[in-house]
Parts: sequence; structure tokens; C-alpha cells
Amino acid sequence: MSASNTANDLLQKIKNFDSNFFRLIGFEKASAFFITNKMLLVYLSIIGLIAYGGDVVNFSLNIDSENHAYGYGAKAAWVAQGRWGMYFLNAVLLPDAIMPVIPMLIAIAGSIVGALFFVNILSSSRGIADYFAAPVAIACPVIYFAFYFTTLGYGVGIAFAVTGWGMYMLTRWSTRGFCVAAACFCFGIAIYQAVLPMIAALFCLYLTSSVIEETGITVKTLIKRTIMFFLAMAVAYVLYELGKRFSLYYLGVSFDAGYISGFVSYKPSIEYFVSTFSKTLPLAINYYTGGSAYYLYNLVSLQVLFFLTAAISFVRIICAATSWLVRIMGVLLLLAAIVAPMSMHLMNNGYMPPRSVLGVSQVLAALVFFAMHGRSKILQGIVAALTIACIFNFCVINNRYAFSDAMVWQADRELSVQIQQRIAEVLPKVTPKSDRLAVYPIELVGWLEYTQNPIIVNREVIGSSFYKWGAGDVERTERLFKTMAVDRYRAATQQERLSVVEQAQNMPDWPYPGSVDVINGVIVIKFREYNNPNQFLAMCRPPFNTHPVCLKYLPPQ
Repeated sequence: MSASNTANDLLQKIKNFDSNFFRLIGFEKASAFFITNKMLLVYLSIIGLIAYGGDVVNFSLNIDSENHAYGYGAKAAWVAQGRWGMYFLNAVLLPDAIMPVIPMLIAIAGSIVGALFFVNILSSSRGIADYFAAPVAIACPVIYFAFYFTTLGYGVGIAFAVTGWGMYMLTRWSTRGFCVAAACFCFGIAIYQAVLPMIAALFCLYLTSSVIEETGITVKTLIKRTIMFFLAMAVAYVLYELGKRFSLYYLGVSFDAGYISGFVSYKPSIEYFVSTFSKTLPLAINYYTGGSAYYLYNLVSLQVLFFLTAAISFVRIICAATSWLVRIMGVLLLLAAIVAPMSMHLMNNGYMPPRSVLGVSQVLAALVFFAMHGRSKILQGIVAALTIACIFNFCVINNRYAFSDAMVWQADRELSVQIQQRIAEVLPKVTPKSDRLAVYPIELVGWLEYTQNPIIVNREVIGSSFYKWGAGDVERTERLFKTMAVDRYRAATQQERLSVVEQAQNMPDWPYPGSVDVINGVIVIKFREYNNPNQFLAMCRPPFNTHPVCLKYLPPQ
């Protein structure tokens, strides 16, 4: 073969590769998928912007943002917490996510893509049910508890998209789909560990849909699919652990076992299970039926919607065209899907922050989807009306939450200015001479909570003051001051904090004169009495756990 023929063959191969490049990387299929669903995408984009518009057009510095504002670039703390996926996103996407517009837009876009995959997982046929179910998965206020964190929320949105894609690919039941699913699940967990129970809920909902929709589906098929799912999750977890270990080694940081242990207190005993279940059940009822603890108001519309759609879904399972054994499995699968988002509560004595129950929104959306695919037009109409009412209320609640966050941040800034003015009055007690480069220790006694009203509402982190979160964390105060370009103060050391305890007990509470004073060279700000045991636990870490103050005030362990 001549050199010219070889060159021509090589050139032809390059041309063929170039012409087939989009097909080889899957771009053509992805484009066709989104083009097919373009109207639904536009609709969901409008819903997403309305639901989270308050955070798109405004900005407030939220809890944890002050910690990330302390330094530039991607934070190794993500890796220390096992969230190496967030570190990766910080490094390549948003090195500093403390900004308006972009982080929330990414979060909205991710949740929209995730919802689009979600309805395609539940059924291959598109219809009006998509337009009612998908907005529930996007706008549910439970998600806002995760989106609240500017630094984490955009990653959670990406996790919705990635895990949705992974589940969609897994349910194609091919080798390629299995590999993509394992990689997607791994990255989703690496972004936020609470994604794990959400993935479990998604799969249970998929199998439930299979029981309802697939005529003659067998137990063997359900078992084979479940085995494939568990294999994909096992591979995903191994990949996650490898990524965690590599990132810890690469950055030279240690795994923060203390952070994780703060959310795990499992004990293998009947007493623990009974106690935990009794605590978790009322929380689950609140999440699914619109309790005011998470939805601002008691949403009667959501309560009726949940019980109605759940009843319709169970009836559809019982009436499915398959064997009784499969139908019993379908009922158990739907129950498992409802329970899955709450599973982390069972690992921590019945408590986990609301941002950990991301799967609640998918369960509610799936119930709406199943009900809207029913045969009764009357029931479809009732479900549609209730869903519209819920979606509207969801949008109102999310924007009220955003408004409260903004107002509390403004209140904290005003309070910080007043505190700094008081500090200026007592500063001569620390040093008689002005030194613009001096850095002074500060201590916070007690914590502050604003009175709730129609403007300032508080639900867990939402609407919380920087002076409340962490139960009086002086390091947050220091960093809040830094966000206001005030860097003359540092958090007092353990020894300095312990040295002021006895005298601080006699100081008046804020805002009375004397509530900001200097004790033993430390600037003390007293809101109320010490938060015991939280503040004493922080002061009495080893080697100061045997200090007389600790022995006197810290409850015996």
C-alpha cells in the first residue's frame, strides 16, 4: 500500500470520527431528549424562577457563607467532610459561591433537569401528569432548606440532575447505563451524603411505577432490577470511598470524623429503635402533610393531596394487571419510598436537619404523577386543583423564606454596627493607645433570637441570626465582622474564654449599659446567660476539660 493511500485512509477515518463525534459522545441523544421535552423545560423554568425568585433577584449572606468568605478558592473543608464532589465543583465551577444570581440559577437548573429525568423514569409516555408532578419536585419548600446555603445549594441542584440522569440510565438496563449510573450516584453522594436515601426513594418509586404500568411484570423481573440497583450502588460507594481517600491524601487533610459523628448516634437495641421511631413518625407526618415547622403554614391543601394521592396510588397498585405477589411487593415498595427519605433520622436518634430529606419532594411528586395517570376524570380534576394550590403555596413560602433571610441579615448588620460602637467605648480598657493594626480578642456570652413576626420567620437555619446559630459561636461573630470589612477582632482562645466566665455572669444583658465590657483583656459581649452546655462544651475541650470553671458549670457526662 502506498504512502498516499495510507494517508487517504487516515484522513477518511478522521473525517468519519469527526462526523460521528456527537453521536459517539451521546450529544445527539441528549439533544433529542431535551428537544422532545422542550415545552416542559420552558414550563419548569418559569416555575423554578417563580419559586426561588426571591433568592435570584436579591442576596443575603446566609449561615456558613461567612466561613467560606474567610478565604479564597475551593475549601478543603468539603473534602474533610467527605464531600469531595463539592470541592471539585468549587475548583472547576464556582471557587467562591458567595454571590447573587448564579448559584441559585445553577440550583434551579439542576433541579429542573432532575425533575425532567424523574418523570421520564416513572413513565416513557409524556402527558399532562408531567406538568403537575414535576413542579412539586422542584418547588417543594423542603428543598429550600438545602438551597438556603449559598455555598452548598448549587451543588445540591447539580446532584438532583446527576442522580436523575443516573437513575434514568440505569433503568435502560444496559451495561453502558449501569456504568453511567454508578458514576452518577457516586458523584451525587460526593456532593452531599443525604443524596443516598433520595436515590433509594427514586428507585423504589421506579419499581412502584413498573408494577402499576407494566402489564404482567413478574417477581423475577423486580428482583433482577433490584439486584442491579444494589450492584450499581455498591460500585458507586466504592468509587466514592476511593475518591474520598484520594482527595484527602492529595490535599493533605484529615477526615473530620467528629462532623459526621454529630449526625450518627445509632445503637443496635430495641429501646433505641422504639424511641427513634416514635420521634421520627411525627416528623415524617409533618414533612408529607404540610406541617408549619417546614412549610411556614399548616398547608391543608398538601395534607389532603398527600392522603388522596397516596390512596389512589395504593388502589392502582392493588388493581394492577399482574400477580397478587407482585402487587403486594408494589405496596411495600411504595411504603419503602415514603420511608426512605426519613431513614437518616433512624441513624441519629430521630433528628436530622430538614436539608437531609431531599427525597420528600420526589415522593410527593410521584404520588401526584400516579394519581394523574388514573382513569377517573373527577379524581384527576381534584388532584390537579389541589396540586395547583400546593405549587402556588410552595412558591409563596419559598419567597417568604428568602425575604426573612434578607431581613435577618440586615438586622444582624445593624446589630453588629451597634456592638462595634459599644466596643469602641470600652476599647481604652484594653489598650490606652490607639493602634490601627492591633487585633483584640472577643467573647460572646449567650445568643440572640429575634422575635418572629410576619416579616421575620424562623425555621431551623432559615431566618436565623448569625448570633444564634451555633448557640453563641464567637468564631462566627469574628467572621461576620470580617464580611463587614472589620478585621480588628479575633475569637478568644479557650483559656481566655474560661478566664471571663465568673465575671461575665454579673454583666447585664444586651442592650443595657455594661453588656459590652472588657474582662481580663477580653472584649465580652453578653446577650443573655451562657448557653449551657453548648458554649461550655466549646470552652472545655481538652486540655481544659479539668479547668475549675468546667467542673463547676459543665453538666457531668
